[in-house]
Amino acid sequence: MSRGKRYDGEPQLNLKKVFAVFAVILAIVLFIIGIRQIINADKKKMESMNIPLNYFSVFTNGNWGVINSSGEFVLQPANGEMVQIPNKAKPVFICTYEVNYVEGTYKTKAVNEKNEDIYTGYDNIFALQNFDENKNMWYEENILKVQKEGKFGIISIDGNEILPCEYDSIETLKGVQNCIIIKKDSKVGLINSEGKVVLEVQYDKIETVAGENKYVATNASRETEEFSYTNQAKNNRDTSNNTLFVYNENGKYGYKNKDGKVVVEAKYDDAKEQNEYGFAAVKKDGKWGSIDQYGKVACDTKYNLDNNQEINFIGKWHLTVDKNANFYTDAE
Repeated sequence: MSRGKRYDGEPQLNLKKVFAVFAVILAIVLFIIGIRQIINADKKKMESMNIPLNYFSVFTNGNWGVINSSGEFVLQPANGEMVQIPNKAKPVFICTYEVNYVEGTYKTKAVNEKNEDIYTGYDNIFALQNFDENKNMWYEENILKVQKEGKFGIISIDGNEILPCEYDSIETLKGVQNCIIIKKDSKVGLINSEGKVVLEVQYDKIETVAGENKYVATNASRETEEFSYTNQAKNNRDTSNNTLFVYNENGKYGYKNKDGKVVVEAKYDDAKEQNEYGFAAVKKDGKWGSIDQYGKVACDTKYNLDNNQEINFIGKWHLTVDKNANFYTDAE
C-alpha cells in the first residue's frame, strides 16, 4: 500500500512568501517614519510660534503659586499671600510671609523659579506698583525696592544695586511711568529706573496734576515748578504669529488657519482671538473655556465670566474678574 509521495530533494525557498513578508515589514517601517515626520512637523509648528516664556501669579484652593505661559506650575500653590511678579519675562517672584494682621506687619522676599531665595542681603524686597487716574495698574518692570535696617534702596530686577539703602521712603510717582520719588531727611526728589536723577532731593512735595500730563514740584517756600511727561503707549499685539483666526458661520464661531482651512468648526456662541501664548477663549451655552494653538480643548466651557473686565486664558486658568488684580485662577 502506498504511504504517499516521498520528497527526496532539498527544501525549496518560497519566494512569494518572502517578498510578502518583506513588503509588510517595509510598509510598517514607512508608516513609523511617516508618523515621526508628522510629530516632528507638529513640533516645528509649535517652535515657529515663538511663544514667549512668561510667568503669572495663580490662585487656587486658597493658595498662591506661579504658572508659565503653557499653564504649567512653576511654583506649586503653597503661599497664603499673593505672589507678585513685577516682570513677567523674569523668574523673580515677590512673596509675602509672616503676616500679622493685628499688628499690620509682614515680611517679603524674592524667590526664583526653583523656589530658591534670591537677593538675600536685604530685610525686605518689594515690587513697585503704580496706577493711572483710571485705576489701571502696572509694576515698574526693571527695578525693585529693597529695605535694610529701616532704610530703602533700589536694585535692578537682576539684583544689581542702583541706589543704596539710605532713603526714608521710595514710591512711584502715581500715573507716571519710570518716575520714582525718593525721600531723605524730609525732602523728596525724582529718579528714573536707571537711577539717573530727574529732580534733586530738595523739594517738599512732588505730585501729578489730574487730567494733565504734567507733575508739580513744590519747595519749602511753596514755590512750584511744572514738568511735562509722556507715558509710553501700550503697543497693540502683533497677531501675524497666530495659528488660528476666528470666523463666523450662521451666527456661530469657529477657527480657521492661515490658509483658510477650518480647524475648529463653527460651534461656539462667542470666541476671542488667540493671545500671545496660543490660547483662545471660547463660549458655549453661557460658559467660557479655552482652546490651544492647535484647536484642541485646553479648558472645558464651564466658567461664567460675565463680570470679567477681560476674558483671557492661560491653559485652564482664566484671568480674574478685575484685570488689574493681575492673576489667573480656576475659581468658578
